[in-house]
Amino acid sequence: MGAHRLGKDEARTRDVAPSAEGGPPRRHWPRERPRATIAGVVALGLTAATLSAVPAIAINSNPPTGPGNIEIFPMRDMVAIEGYTEQAGRTATITATRGGAVIGKTTGTVGADGFLEANHPGGVCWGVGTGAPQVTPDLQAGDEIRVDFADGSWDGSKVVDIEATGVVLDEANHRLTINGRYGPGVDMPGTDLVADPGKVGIEIVNPDMRNGSAIGERAIGWPGHAPDPLDPEPPGGYTVDGTVTGSDAAGGTFAVTYGFQNAADLELANAGSITALGWLAEPDPALGLEAQLGLTLNEFYEFGGPGMGGCPAGPQLTRTSGPEVYSALGAGAGSITVNWDDVAATPGTPAVTGYTVRAVSADGVDEVGKRLPNTTATKETTTLSGLVAGDIYSIEVASKSAAGEGTPSVISRVRAAEHIVPTATATTLRRPNADGKYAPLLTNVNGDFGVHLDPVPGLTPTAEIHYTTDGSTPTITSPTFVPGVSSSIQIRQDTTLRWIVKDSGNIVGPQSEKLFDIIESSNPAPVISKVAATPVSGAVDVTWNKLAADGENPVNAYRVQVYTGSSVDVATGVRVGDPVNVAQPADATATEVVRRMVGLTNGTAYKFSVAARYGTVFSDESALSEAVAPEAAAAANAGPDQTVLRGRIVTLDGNGSTKASTYQWTQIRPKVTNANGTTYQDPLLTITGATSAKPTFRFPVKSSVRSDDDSFQFRLTTTHLNADGTTFNRSDLVDVSQRPDAVAATRTRWRAGDNLTGTGSQEGARLAFHSGSHTGPQVAVAIVTNGAWSLPGTNAQPTGGKFYVWSDHGYVGEITVTP
Repeated sequence: MGAHRLGKDEARTRDVAPSAEGGPPRRHWPRERPRATIAGVVALGLTAATLSAVPAIAINSNPPTGPGNIEIFPMRDMVAIEGYTEQAGRTATITATRGGAVIGKTTGTVGADGFLEANHPGGVCWGVGTGAPQVTPDLQAGDEIRVDFADGSWDGSKVVDIEATGVVLDEANHRLTINGRYGPGVDMPGTDLVADPGKVGIEIVNPDMRNGSAIGERAIGWPGHAPDPLDPEPPGGYTVDGTVTGSDAAGGTFAVTYGFQNAADLELANAGSITALGWLAEPDPALGLEAQLGLTLNEFYEFGGPGMGGCPAGPQLTRTSGPEVYSALGAGAGSITVNWDDVAATPGTPAVTGYTVRAVSADGVDEVGKRLPNTTATKETTTLSGLVAGDIYSIEVASKSAAGEGTPSVISRVRAAEHIVPTATATTLRRPNADGKYAPLLTNVNGDFGVHLDPVPGLTPTAEIHYTTDGSTPTITSPTFVPGVSSSIQIRQDTTLRWIVKDSGNIVGPQSEKLFDIIESSNPAPVISKVAATPVSGAVDVTWNKLAADGENPVNAYRVQVYTGSSVDVATGVRVGDPVNVAQPADATATEVVRRMVGLTNGTAYKFSVAARYGTVFSDESALSEAVAPEAAAAANAGPDQTVLRGRIVTLDGNGSTKASTYQWTQIRPKVTNANGTTYQDPLLTITGATSAKPTFRFPVKSSVRSDDDSFQFRLTTTHLNADGTTFNRSDLVDVSQRPDAVAATRTRWRAGDNLTGTGSQEGARLAFHSGSHTGPQVAVAIVTNGAWSLPGTNAQPTGGKFYVWSDHGYVGEITVTP
C-alpha cells in the first residue's frame, strides 16, 4: 500500500529495504507487526467485496481493482493516495467536501508507483484543475475525500474524528501519557483488545528508539501491542496501557500511558512524533491484506495551515472571486445598470460582506464605482451614473470579505446609453413567390439558398447570434452565426429558423423565428426499401429504388439525409449533419441504389430520407425510413495483458469480443535466445476450455533460469457471420507474464543469535536459500506465514555474502546479508 509518511524528515517518513528481485526499493509500514505485501491482491480500497464486511461508516465507492488506499493528514491539510498502480500515468482528481459543498480540489497524474500527494513537496497544490477553488482547505473531522480517476472509477474516504490533545510526563516513574478525544462514530478498542481492537491507534515514532535503548523499536503504539495470535512476540523494554471513556456512538476521551525503564528512554519517546490514527474499514482477514483502509493521521506536533510554498492560501486568507452570473446594460445617457447573482464563498473561507462595482473607460484611465453591502437578496443590482454618454466601458464586479477583495468578474464592452434590445433579422437574396414560398435548393453550393442573420444596428461587434434549424429552442450553446465570417445557413427543405442574440453585456434578447416554406416538387421521390447495420462500426446501409436516368425528365443524382431515430417526419425531424450526395449508378441494369452512411454512433437509432435530383432540381424528400442503430464492428478481443504469480490458475477473457459465434485459443511458442546464444522454446501449456470465451491454464513453475522466457502469448480467433450466412474470422493477441514473488528482507544480519527476517506475497510459500549461485547448495528454508518469514542466523556466511532465493513458484532473486 505504499509508504506511510508519518514524520517531518526522511528518516521518520519511511524505511526502505532493497528489493530481493533487484527492482525498486520496497516501502514498509512502520508498525510492530509485519504486514502482508499486497502485490497481485484484489480488493484494496473500499471495494464491493470489502463493504460487505465493514461498518456503515465506510465510503461506498467504485474503485479500480486494488491495491489502493487514501490517507488524510488533517493537521497538514494533506491527502495522499497510494498503491493505485493500475491507474499509473492517469489523471486523478482529489475533491474535499464538507456538508456536500466543495472546500478543496486538485488534479494530478498518478505516479508509476500508484502514488499521488496533495499539499506535500513533490505532489500537487490544491486549486489545480477545472473548477478547483483557489484555496488550500482546512481539513477537519467529517470532511469527505473523493478521488476520481480518468477511467471513471473512484474511491472515497473521510476524516476520522480522533486527536491527541496533550502529553503528560511522569519523570519520577519514567511514564508518558497521551491524552486525547474522539468523536461519534469512531470505532474505539473495547476492554478485550484481542476481540475488539477497534479501528484506531495511538503511536510514538522516533527512529532513535531502536538504537541504544531498551525500547528497540522505531514506532510503538496502542493497542498495537495487545496480545495478538498473529503476532505473539512480546514488546520490547517498555509497557503500554490505554483507557477509554464514553462510547462509539457519542464519542469520548482516551488516555494511553507508556512506561519506560529509564529516563533516557522516556526522553527518546518524548522527542518522537505523536500521531492519533483512525480508519474506516478493514478488508476480509482471509485475504491477508493490511487493515486501515481510509486512514486519518492526526499529528500532535504538526502546525496547522497550508504549509506548502507556492500553493493557494488557507481559507481565512482566501479571497472570493466575483460572481459567475452577471450582466450589464445601458440605462440612458451616461448610466449603466449592473446585475449579478450573489456569490457563495467556499466553505471555511470568510463570508462575502459586500461588492465593489466599477465602470472603467476604454483607455483604462477613468473609473466610476460603488461599494455595496451584501444584502439578503440572492440577486443584486445597482446603477452607475456620471459616465460619459455614449462611451463604452468595461464593468468589473468584485466580491469583498475579511480577506480582502477578490478577482473581479469582467464585462468587456457596455455602452453608457439607452439599452438596445439584442436581436437580429434573417435575410436572403432569394425572393418568395406570390404564395410566400421559395423555390427549392438547386445545388449544394454555399449561397444557392443561403440565409444570413444580421444584428440590429447599434449592437457592439462582440454580440453573439445563436440559432437552430431543427425546430428546437436556441440557447447560448447553440451554433453561432458570425456576420461577415460564417457561411450562409443553407435551406434545403421547409425550415423554421430560430435565433437569439447575446450582447456584450451578457444580456440575452428575445427569441425570433422565420419560416422558409419550400415549393413542393411534382417529381416523384425515391422509396427507401431497406436500412441495415453493417459489419463496419458506426455504419448503416441505405437502399432505395433507382429512378430513370434517361427520358424527358432524367434523374442524375440522389441526396441522403440522416435524422435522429425519434424524428416523426422530414418536416419536423431533427437532422444529423449535412446531406450526402450520391451519383446515379452507371449500371443501366441496376434496379436499386445502396449507400453506406458512415460516421454514426453505435447504439444510437437513426432514420434516413432520400431525394432525387431531376436536372438541377431536387424532388421532395422521401418518407423517413425505419429506425436502425449501427453496431460495433465484429472483432476479437483477447482481453488486457496480465501479470501472474507462478503456479496460479490464469483465466483468459474473450468476452470483450463483438459478434463472435465461436472462440478458439492457441498458444504461440516463440523461440528464445539466452545469454549463451542457445535457443529453446517455451513449454507447451494445457489450455482448459480452449473453445470457450474464458479458458484457463496454470502458469508453470519455473524449474531453472532458462526453462522459459517469463512470458507466454496466446491468440484468440473468433468466427463471425455475414448477413448472407457466410463466415469470416478475427483474431487478437494477449501476453501473460510472470509476476515475481514479492519477497523482501527487513533484517539482513546473518549471525548466531539473530534472525534473518522479511516479507513475502505468497502465503505458505517455501523459500529456499542457496549459497554461491542459483544452483548452489541449499543452506536454509523458510515458510511465508502471515506475510512474513524468518530464519535463525549462523556464523557461517554464504559465499559472496548473498543468498540466491527460490520459492515454490520459481526463482525470486538475491538477498545480501551482513555479518
